[in-house]
Amino acid sequence: SASLKKLDLSRNRLGHEGANALARGLVSASLTSLNLRNNSIKDAGAIAIATALKDSQVCKMADLNLRNNDIGLEGAKAIAEFCAVSASLTSVDVGHTSIDQEQALRLVSIFKEKDQMKSVGLAGCSLGVKGAKAVAEYARVSASLTVLNLQWNDIGPEGAKSLADALKVN
Repeated sequence: SASLKKLDLSRNRLGHEGANALARGLVSASLTSLNLRNNSIKDAGAIAIATALKDSQVCKMADLNLRNNDIGLEGAKAIAEFCAVSASLTSVDVGHTSIDQEQALRLVSIFKEKDQMKSVGLAGCSLGVKGAKAVAEYARVSASLTVLNLQWNDIGPEGAKSLADALKVN
């Protein structure tokens, strides 16, 4: 549908099969917002969705929510590839997936380079102090970031200090 802009399929147990089916439709959809939170999507499904979004000539995705899925290393790589080439994406939530610190930091690096993100969700991505420092540097220099979710990342006092220092500037 050329008129449908927002699609919320959260909590629908899509799994791999549903994610792949959805990916086939995304290539020709004109969506700007897609919420796939809590759908048991694993790497293969995340790869299919990210690839479809990257390859689409009509989809101008601004808001992508993949929170609380079983996305790991390979899925995170595909999501990062999409984020790197998307001119329209301004909000991404990959919190509480199986994305680890390395992949989360890859995303942060892309977000920092492009500086178009308004909202970033990295809850439960094992950022730790190292990740908190990288995110703090991104937040310090970003002209667009207005929402940042870092719940459940064990950033400790040192990470909190880095974020506090970033808040003083931005």
